[in-house]
Amino acid sequence: MRKVLIIMLALAFVLILSACGSDADTEENDYDHIEYDYEPESTPQLTPRPTPVPTPTLQPTPAPTPEPVLEMDTSVIRWLVEPIWEFDAVFDFRGGMAAVEVFESGMHIMGYINNLGEIVIPLEHPHPEPHYAYRGAPTFTYGVAGIFSSNHSGVAFFNANGEQITPFKFGNAHDFSEGLVATLSMDEGSAWRWGFVDTNGNWAILPEFTYATYFSEGLAAVRCDSGWRYERWGFIDTGGEMVVPFQFDVYFFMPAGYVSPRFSYGVAAMWIKDREAEHEYWEGGRLFGHWGLIDRQGNEIAPFIYNYIGDFSEGLAVVTYEHDGDTRQGFIDLEGNVIALPAYCWVGNFSEGLAAVSKGSWPDSRLGFIDRCGNEVIPLQFSGVHSFSEGLAAVSTGWGSDARWGFADRTGNEVVPFQFSSVYSFSEGLAAVSTDWGPDTRWGFIDRTGNEVVPPIFYEVRDFSNGVAAVRLGDWEQGGDNRHWGIIDREGNTVVSVALNEIRNFSEGLAWARQGSKWGILQIVD
Repeated sequence: MRKVLIIMLALAFVLILSACGSDADTEENDYDHIEYDYEPESTPQLTPRPTPVPTPTLQPTPAPTPEPVLEMDTSVIRWLVEPIWEFDAVFDFRGGMAAVEVFESGMHIMGYINNLGEIVIPLEHPHPEPHYAYRGAPTFTYGVAGIFSSNHSGVAFFNANGEQITPFKFGNAHDFSEGLVATLSMDEGSAWRWGFVDTNGNWAILPEFTYATYFSEGLAAVRCDSGWRYERWGFIDTGGEMVVPFQFDVYFFMPAGYVSPRFSYGVAAMWIKDREAEHEYWEGGRLFGHWGLIDRQGNEIAPFIYNYIGDFSEGLAVVTYEHDGDTRQGFIDLEGNVIALPAYCWVGNFSEGLAAVSKGSWPDSRLGFIDRCGNEVIPLQFSGVHSFSEGLAAVSTGWGSDARWGFADRTGNEVVPFQFSSVYSFSEGLAAVSTDWGPDTRWGFIDRTGNEVVPPIFYEVRDFSNGVAAVRLGDWEQGGDNRHWGIIDREGNTVVSVALNEIRNFSEGLAWARQGSKWGILQIVD
């Protein structure tokens, strides 16, 4: 009985639980039909925390380097014109005039300034190339110069007052010499021939030559025949008369450089092609011809056997002679006599009666000096030499950074010991010297006994002229306008403080100087 009661109670409990589960399901289904008026919030995305950036340490802005103050001893040098012009190029004063240029729209535009600082020929004459890059700007040595203008496609002549005295009717013109200037005609019927114009702009010698050069000692070389390789050269006088017939082959670009036939000391070095040679006389970098000397009538005074004859200096000229492939140098005099046999590897021009000569090949070559008779008066014992200047010659022992320079007199005796790494020749009693080597080299000046007059503190110096010398502070790594120039006198006193960006050499007592981008003109006070 008891078991039956327990079973009945268990069944009743199961039925009660079943009823409760059915009601719960009904309630859950009822909730499924309820409409919500909001969207459930999305799960927020976590953003990584940024790594903190360290606050930079502020560096103080360096103070700008102050521009040096320009000071000037006006008892020695003064401004003729203070820096006011922004030119792209300036030229030395010659004949009281200096050319200047600006570069605009691909053209170099030229004008002229006189020695009073006045622009007398305005900058209005353009040229597609830097004016006269090979021979410099036209000069007013005789008060007149020919100036080219692309606007007019020709050359006109101007005087030193800036007045145009001819139309732009010429094709080209050299500088005046002995009152005449070689000029290229563009006149109809002239076939673009050269003649000579006088200082009034008139033809003094009619244009009938294929080329013409400068007058020297009353004679000028002129060319006839066509073709630049096989022309013939002769000489005319200032009246246009033929003095030396067309018979020489010299043309202008030789291995030794730019050559213009001219008389000096009454003689001229000329060149003749080897007539028996079957090849061109300029072939494979070699000339097939020889040099000789002629007098003013065209007579031969030195045979045409030399590979080259240089300019005469103190009445003697360097000659180069080749034999069996061996080239040697020596000297001849004005009569064609051999003074020093062509036995040296190299010779320099005579200066103060002595000429440097060398034998042997580097690094075994040695240099010394010969006199005008060809005698070796200073033995060949140095590794380097300069020409004599003011009675002394710079000479060295050793090579490269090991070289040490000093000065010797005309007998070869040491006057200034071998203690400098580099030197200039003496000028106005002083020579620039340096005691170190490399980009930090500093320069000073010594006197003829070797005593220091100006301490070596400058990065660059120039020779003394008119009692003053330009000097520079600031090394090359600083850049162009961080290097400054000044001027000192022979005692080392500052005449112009080192505050100018550029100083050109003095010419006719005047020198161009640049401060920043502007040019002015310095003048030596008399």
